[in-house]
This record gives sequence, C-alpha cells and structure tokens, in this order.
Amino acid sequence: MTTKTTRLLSVGTLSMGLLLTACDGGNITSKAKKVDCSNEVGLSALKDLIIHDAERQLKAESFSTPAIRATLEKLNISFTEIRTSYADPNSTKVACEASLNISLPTDLYNDINEAVKVSGAFKDTDDLLEVSNYQSSAQAANVFYTNISYSLQPTDDDKQVFAKMDDSPEEYAVGAIASWALSKDNIIKSAKEEQRYQEQLANEEKEAEETIKETAKESAKLDRQLTQAQADKQKAELAKTQKEYKEAVAVINKTWEKLDKETQSDLKDEQIAVNKEREARCKKSALEVEGSATEQEIERLNCAIGELYERNSELEGYL
Repeated sequence: MTTKTTRLLSVGTLSMGLLLTACDGGNITSKAKKVDCSNEVGLSALKDLIIHDAERQLKAESFSTPAIRATLEKLNISFTEIRTSYADPNSTKVACEASLNISLPTDLYNDINEAVKVSGAFKDTDDLLEVSNYQSSAQAANVFYTNISYSLQPTDDDKQVFAKMDDSPEEYAVGAIASWALSKDNIIKSAKEEQRYQEQLANEEKEAEETIKETAKESAKLDRQLTQAQADKQKAELAKTQKEYKEAVAVINKTWEKLDKETQSDLKDEQIAVNKEREARCKKSALEVEGSATEQEIERLNCAIGELYERNSELEGYL
C-alpha cells in the first residue's frame, strides 16, 4: 500500500468573507469552510512536498546540499488543469486532480541528456521522462507533465492548510530526474576511465600478439640451426604454451567483466600496475633461460600464465 504524505503550511490572511470553521464534538459542521483545489497556499504546500522528498532522496545519494538545492531550483514545477474530483459536503477536505508540469531549462535538459546517453540507461532525456510516466508537451520544448491526485484541507482556525498526496512523492521521480543532472560529471568521468582502460587492454593484447609473432620469426631463424627433431619439439611446446596463455587471458578478462562498475573503478589502477609488474618479472625470468629464443618465450608465457591465474583468484574474491 502506498503511504500518503502530508505537508502543512500557514495560510496567512484568508478572505474575511469566508465563514469560520465550527466544530461540534469533533465533527465539522455543515457550515465548515473549504479551500478550492486551486488554493495558492495549498498548491505551494503540495510543491514543497515534492521538492523536500526529492531533496531527501538526493542527500541519501551523498550529493552536497548546495548542489541539490541549486539543481532543484532549476526545475520549474507547476500545476495546471486543476479540477475537483470530490468535495464532501460534511468535511472541509477537498479531493483534487491536476497536471504536474516540469519545465527543464536547456542546460539542465542537456546535462540529463548527456548523462543518460553516456550511461546507456536511456536513449535521451525524453526517454527517461517517458519511463517515469511523463508525457512531453506539444506546446513547449522541454516541458513534461503527468497526472497527480491530492487533497487540501484547512485547519479549524483557518491559519493552516494541509496538503496530502494520494501517492508517494517518489512516484513523480523529481529526485531521480535531478540525480541524473547531478551525476553527469561522475558518469562521464567513469566512462572515460573505462574507455582508457579498455584501450590499454587492447594495446596490451596487441603488443602480446606482436611479441608472439616476433618471437615466432626469431624462433624460426634459430630453429634452422637445431636438428629437425629439436625444432619440431620446441615449436609444438611453444604452440601449446601460447594457447594456454590465451586461455588464461580470456579467463581473467571474463572475471573482470563480471565485476560491478564500482569495483572495476576501484581496482583499475591496481590492475594496471599488476599487469606491468607481471610483464617485467616474466621477461626477466625468460632472459635467465640459457637456450633458444623459443625456450625463452616458453618460459615467459608459463610465468605469465601462473600469475594470471593467481590474479584471477584474487579478482574472484570481489564477486
């Protein structure tokens, strides 16, 4: 069941021509005064309900209060097509419906647009709003609307008005919309870091392939100095080791892809350092082998295979 939310604001000065609310044994009399659904103070209370709930959500996401308020102030929230859905003659409460309109200034619209596109979560800002049950206005650019149900009720002393929403404020996604704008810079930063990391992985794989090819050429040259039997044996062992190395690389890449984005971001610099250290150690180990270039390459690859599986076990601990 959806929890209803209430906000109370002072009415201020009401028209002296309105009858004062009278109470009898806790029951509103037939002369009870009502406010209409377009009451400015009531609508202001309704808007505050939405804004304050959005601010609560955004604080929970660790955005700074100044940034939250600056962003929410840019959201032009208004109510149109206001109508009374039910007015109980024995109560001061009036049930209402209206169109909740959100007008996004161009800079905020573009920030949200860039954030959702880069993240891949939505096609664009319009898609985000559509998923949040908003429709795009045909009369104005970057204006979106949805239906809202609420009730207004003055206190008996006519000094305050209660505004109550039939649905939770979260249903109207104002906090979620603002969150995308506030997250834009971090989303773009993370995307660039991921791109750089993927490029580095691609370069490392390319370098490894080139090393394998170069080693194969050198090996072919040196193998001609060996007996045919020795050459065949070393070539077969090299081919087997190269296959095992590629399998090890595939295993650790698959494990990396299973990690969530936050963990990948946290481990990115560490993983780059691990890769560099592994290459350095294994090249040193290969040079210590007194033999042909083929034998040295076999040693380098075996060294890398062992360390790749060891690192893979460490990464699996983050799953």
